[in-house]
Amino acid sequence: MKSAVSALPALSRAVFYLAIAVAIVGAAIWLNRSGDGGWVRYHIDPQAALYVPSHNHAITETVCGGDHPEQEIQQQADRAGYSESHRQAGDNFFARGRYDDAVRCYERAIEQDENNALAHYGLGRVHLKLAQFDRARECFERAKEADRRMVNAYVALGLTYYCTGEFDKARNQWLAALQFDPKHSYAQALIASLPR
Repeated sequence: MKSAVSALPALSRAVFYLAIAVAIVGAAIWLNRSGDGGWVRYHIDPQAALYVPSHNHAITETVCGGDHPEQEIQQQADRAGYSESHRQAGDNFFARGRYDDAVRCYERAIEQDENNALAHYGLGRVHLKLAQFDRARECFERAKEADRRMVNAYVALGLTYYCTGEFDKARNQWLAALQFDPKHSYAQALIASLPR
């Protein structure tokens, strides 16, 4: 009788740990399923100090990330056919400082829809961040062609001119932005910062 009593707590512990393991595996399966029945693959940058997943994180990783990004990009494009999903993925990669992945996503978005103003704008932001001013200008100009009222494209184009010392051209772009949005505080601040 004594051995049955001492075995009971060990058996209870084993059942308890088994139940926890089943719950963890079940939660992992539920959390890692993507909406299309495939598996979401997370590749978190170990250099990142803080990782906060967004609702678009799954799109980012399956569209443009992973071990075989070109294959995954094409598969996602074939499944979804949306330029916008690539553009959103590019935005997510840009926010995380993964500029090569962002470029790849923005370019895919533009391949699918060359009039995607936000994709041109996003690609321009990457080039601006990398101090590739001529390429950034081309992208911002294309964004303006695709959407004449895209205020941020005018502001960003002005920044490329400002960075290369072309202050009159910068001022013209920021004034054009203010024509569409007279209360755009960033454009106002940039104009005020120009040398007189």
